[in-house]
Formats: sequence, C-alpha cells, structure tokens
Amino acid sequence: MQIWYLSLFLPLIAACSTQIDSYATAQDETQVMGTTLDVIVYRPKAEEGQIQGDLEAALSSVKSIDRSMSLYKDDSELVALNAKAGTHNIALSRPMAKVLSASRFFANLSSGAFDVTIQPIVDLWGFYEVKEATVPPQEEIDRILTTVGMDHFSLDLTAGIISLESETQIDLGAIAKGYAVDQALGVL
Repeated sequence: MQIWYLSLFLPLIAACSTQIDSYATAQDETQVMGTTLDVIVYRPKAEEGQIQGDLEAALSSVKSIDRSMSLYKDDSELVALNAKAGTHNIALSRPMAKVLSASRFFANLSSGAFDVTIQPIVDLWGFYEVKEATVPPQEEIDRILTTVGMDHFSLDLTAGIISLESETQIDLGAIAKGYAVDQALGVL
C-alpha cells in the first residue's frame, strides 16, 4: 500500500518541479515578534505585477498583530490590557478577542497545560532577562501562582470584552505567532 501512495506522489512532484519556472517569486526577511520571519510569495508569471503587493500585505498583517499583541511595545493592546488588571469589561479588538478565545479553547483541550495567564510567573523567574534569571523562593512562586490560571479572566465574545482579575497578566507569546501566520496566509 505504501508503494502505491508513493507512485501517486512522484508524478505530482515531478509535474510541480517542471512548472516552477513559470512562477515569479518575491521574498522578504524581517525581524518581528521576537523572531525572524521569512516570507516567500509565488504567483504565475502572468500575475507578476501583483506579487510585491501580496508580499507587503502579508508582512503588514503580521506587523499589525505584533503591534497589538506584543509585551515589548508600550502602546500595544496587550500591554494596555495587562495594565487594567482588576478592571471589568475591558473592550477588545476583534483579533485580540479571537486569540483569547482560541487560548481558552487550547487551555481546555490541554486540561490547563496551555495557559496565557503565565506572565507573572514568567516575570518572577526572569525568563525574558536570562542573564538576570534566578530561582525564586518557593513562597513567592506559590503567591504568584494564585494569580495564574485561565479561570482568572472572563471573556464575553458577543460584547467583545474581558474582565481580568487583579494581578493576572496575559502573555500571548505561545499563540500570537501562529495567529499572525494564519492571518498572513489568509491575506495571501
């Protein structure tokens, strides 16, 4: 059975490789979301005039999400959201609401192993400042863990609002990059 599958894919691969010369490409590599993003766009040569616009639209989409969901940009929606911990009914942009909803889905799917409310524990351990990272005292870990958990915020997708308990902080580093790539693919 495996040989049969292989025999189906080999002609497909051969057909694709002989046609690759009929495509135009545009590529850009940029630093965004704390990593390197390399985007390559392919279009039939007859549509070559549109390829640069495609590339710019995909990159713009990713950069927009970075501006909104970054912990490193003082004016990001995420930084503003975390600053309002303890506040009820904080308005969310549609992308932020989608990512937080997906975060809740993956938290439930993983029985809580995926948790975007880890920001306080990440800060405590010093993961963003590796040279200064230390093992914190257990009593401090225990205290901070009382602010961590997906049950420390409520999300109303219909109204587009979140209520975030005091000292609970959100870190979207484990999900925002995937969301950004999905959005860029959607643009393309």
